[in-house]
Order: sequence, then C-alpha cells, then structure tokens
Amino acid sequence: MNNRNLRRSDLVTSLILILFSSVVFFEALKMLSSTLEKNKEWYVSAGLFPLIVSICLALCALLLFIRAWKDGARFDFLNTSNMKIMSENKEVRVAVIIISWLAIYIFVLLKFLPYWLGTFIFLFVFMLFFKKITMKSLVTMVIISVCTTVALTYGFGTLAMIPLP
Repeated sequence: MNNRNLRRSDLVTSLILILFSSVVFFEALKMLSSTLEKNKEWYVSAGLFPLIVSICLALCALLLFIRAWKDGARFDFLNTSNMKIMSENKEVRVAVIIISWLAIYIFVLLKFLPYWLGTFIFLFVFMLFFKKITMKSLVTMVIISVCTTVALTYGFGTLAMIPLP
C-alpha cells in the first residue's frame, strides 16, 4: 500500500476510532453516574477504567487524524465511482456481511433469545456463510455450534460465574 492510500486509511480509521471511543465514553459515564446514585465512591465504579481507556483512545485517534491530514490525506476518494468499485469488491462485501451479522447477533438475537440459543444460531449461520454446504458439512457445523455454545455457556456462566446476557 503506498503512502497516499495508507494516509487515507488512517483518516477513515481515526474517525471510526473517535466514534467508537465516544460511545464507550458515554456508556462509561452512565455506569459512573449509576455508581454515584447508589452513594458509592466514584473510584469503585466499573465505568472508571472504560472511561480512561476511551479518553486515551480518542486522543490517539485524534493524533492519527492530524498526522494523516498533515501528510495530505483528504476525503477525495469518497465519490460514486469509487463506491461502485468498492461495492463490487468481494472483500468489502464479506466485511459488510460480517459486520451486519455481528450487529444482528448483538442487537437482535441476544436481546430477544436466550444466550445459548442466540449464540448457536449466530455460529451456525456464520459457518453457513463461509462453507460449502453438504450434508457432512451441515452435521459438522451443528456439532461445532453446539459444542462451542455449551463450552461458552458452561465455562463463563457456571465455572467463571459471569452473568451471561
């Protein structure tokens, strides 16, 4: 990747990181305020560490943005012809599908289904997307999904006593 494309990538990445750190920051503030509402000290809040990390991440992302901008990166690559080329790229389509499926898992499956069922469906469909479908592969996918779901549920929920969503 040449320096120009690298700086363009830095520009986009820095904006994504700033957005992500902002979301983490506000969620950590909610956790911190709920701790204060319970008349506990601010330094025992579970939101303190994510708050600090989100601030550090935002600062690093801002420095990345400034460096990319100084090196000549601009948003001139965001035009309709480049978007059409990107939409035809297999890697871009795969990335969009993966991100979409993760969002469905987090915001739909885990919200409306029990953890074990949502995780099983997520894993099975994820493997369906990347594997050629035969009877043998379907059986293998079901076995892997069941074993992984059982291991996660038992390992985190029972052994580690971590509350699952």
